[in-house]
Amino acid sequence: IASNYTGQLCVARDKNERTFVTLSKHLFELKGNKIYFLKEFPTTISHLFVDAENGIWVGTYAGLYQIRDVDKLDDIIPYLPRDFISGMYEDKENGKWITTVNNGVYYLPDEQVKSYVFDNDILNEPLCLTHDGNYIYAGFWNGKLVKFTTNDYKIIYEAERDNYIGRIFADKVSDRIYLSKAHPGYMHNDKYYPLKQNVTRNFKGGFVRRHNDDLINISVKQIFSINDDSVKILCAMERRANCVIELDSHELLTGTNEGVFRVDEKNCSLTVYEKYLSDVRIDDMAIMGNLECFATKGKGLVIKDGKRIISVAEREGLTSNLIHKLAVSGNTIWCASFNGINKVTLDEKNPDKFIVQTISIPDGLPDNEINDLLVFNDTVWVATKKSISFFPANASFTNPIPPPVHLTSFKINNITTSEDQAAAIPYYSNTISIGFEALSFRSAGNLFYKYTLINETDSLQSSTKARQVEFLSLKPGNYIFSVKAMNLSGTWSAKPAIFHFTILAPFWQRTWFIIFIALFLLALVFFVMRLRIQRIRKQEAMKTDFNRQLAELEMKALRAQMNPHFIFNVMNSIQDYILKNDARSAQRYLSRFAKLVRLILDNSMMGEIVLSQELKAAEIYIELEQQRFDNKFEFRLTVEEDVDADALLIPSMILQPYLENAIKHGISHLQGSGSIAVHISRKEGNLIIAIDDDGVGRIASSAFNQKNVREHVSYGSLITADRIKAYNIANNTAIITQITDLIDPSGEPAGTQILLTIPLKYK
Repeated sequence: IASNYTGQLCVARDKNERTFVTLSKHLFELKGNKIYFLKEFPTTISHLFVDAENGIWVGTYAGLYQIRDVDKLDDIIPYLPRDFISGMYEDKENGKWITTVNNGVYYLPDEQVKSYVFDNDILNEPLCLTHDGNYIYAGFWNGKLVKFTTNDYKIIYEAERDNYIGRIFADKVSDRIYLSKAHPGYMHNDKYYPLKQNVTRNFKGGFVRRHNDDLINISVKQIFSINDDSVKILCAMERRANCVIELDSHELLTGTNEGVFRVDEKNCSLTVYEKYLSDVRIDDMAIMGNLECFATKGKGLVIKDGKRIISVAEREGLTSNLIHKLAVSGNTIWCASFNGINKVTLDEKNPDKFIVQTISIPDGLPDNEINDLLVFNDTVWVATKKSISFFPANASFTNPIPPPVHLTSFKINNITTSEDQAAAIPYYSNTISIGFEALSFRSAGNLFYKYTLINETDSLQSSTKARQVEFLSLKPGNYIFSVKAMNLSGTWSAKPAIFHFTILAPFWQRTWFIIFIALFLLALVFFVMRLRIQRIRKQEAMKTDFNRQLAELEMKALRAQMNPHFIFNVMNSIQDYILKNDARSAQRYLSRFAKLVRLILDNSMMGEIVLSQELKAAEIYIELEQQRFDNKFEFRLTVEEDVDADALLIPSMILQPYLENAIKHGISHLQGSGSIAVHISRKEGNLIIAIDDDGVGRIASSAFNQKNVREHVSYGSLITADRIKAYNIANNTAIITQITDLIDPSGEPAGTQILLTIPLKYK
């Protein structure tokens, strides 16, 4: 072999202990002392590698080749045709790392997905797919029609003026491949034939071969019928159509930008087929047994089971609610979106139960923008923006390898800190940031983290996609932080990353300081309580003294109200009635006087009485004085509605002295008659008692008293003032007395007003 071949020698051994050797462009197998030729490659071989599945990878100066079965050398898949392969490595997730001389490093996450990648102007973005039972066909944006197998592809048609091919349909009845484009036509035996039309009509929609073998195409607002080589308009509609299917009942359904409609072919009219899909764009429809499937822009995948609607959207696991293509195989619905492929597997007995799986870039797709897909011979073919890819329909894209997770950083108040410094953190540095990261190349950075923070009293648990968490204003204590990661397949880390740290308590939360403060507070409480007891004793002594004074004043008030002069005047009045033989008046006068004496004696036994009792005694007193003075004055008593006279409490025997002063020092000195008015109201939590008289006033009364020194002097008002003062102190209240001289418009005295302000108190 050395004499016949030259170049780099590579050797690898598989799990079956078979040894393979490469030299120059050739692959050999070494058996004992003999070597056997297996395969020649287009360029010189630079690397040889055997993966965990016993697949052989051959790196050359111009691409990488995968041999899935060394005994079937025709089944070889090419990769990276423009790259000089220098090495290859397989990680724990079975991902392949490929190094090149000219183009850096590549990562192949899962070789279940095979791809023809297009990044040049020759083949620019595949848009649609179909199959004829033998080959896969793809229509491209730049007007190319390409025939594919799993090993190779071939351009079989190039449209003029780069007309994009939007839809293609392999028709088994006519053995043709119809092209939906600006100038529609069909392929037969790899030759293109345009459809005959009276006028130029653009095809944009899909083709449907009906039960009666009619072939139709729905485009914009028209349904076209295709017969042999000609096209005619079957029906014109009022709505823009995106897709069409025929039901088992031979009815046509069309998906529009405003929902799904039933087509009346006789009248060319549309009626709503499903209200749930009203005002929702429908881009594709498919039939799965008794189920009708709709690809919507906004509601994801919608399945109609008779009258029942089954919704599969982002909340159920779809990567997007914008679905534009469907492919059905068995009990599986494949959904194409611009965020990868969604595989929806329905329960055969209950369509309400389903499993949603995602196939995207981390699973090996070159791009997540999916233009079309189909299922053929248990293989899923996908047209992405960059490639034609295919993989087994039953392929499992789950990644059972737990992603290892580790901590990357620890920051205190946004300053990076070592683990040793985190053992004892001051209380004022309590804003903590922790960085972490997990390793899962197949997840392409799309990892989900769950973390827990525990201290002595409580715990916090949350999840995030970020690789850092921040905790603000943590209280002092010992903390344990743990985090684990989940890959795209739902596999969690085998072990969480754990970190311990402590935030020290401030000195005022230390044990010694707390004990000191406790002792200080006990001493302070003892001192305050002692002062309080002394103060209470003093207050009780003062209260006892005031109560004694109050009792004495009340006795004086009683004596003042029962003064001999008043009693003498009453007796004279009664005697006068008797001499005049006016027994009725004498009896009535004596009865009222007795009633007044009884009220005064009763009220004197209590420090407080209800307002109505005080007013009753005052009214009787006024009646006696009116009769004694021959009705020289009028009396008015008004009580406002919001004053509850039967519930409000006031000091007893408080009104009569002021009424006596008004009569004796005000009204009695008038030449004519006068009046006394008592008005009772409430204001801002107080009872207001206003006693107004229109007598001579305090100045004139004082002058008169100085001339009549021998006249009896009434001490009732002075005693009442002392009583109020003592009452205020004893009861911690504030009864206020105001005396105002009234003046008429000409500036002359017009009487006196007594204003009593008593805080409201209810019995």
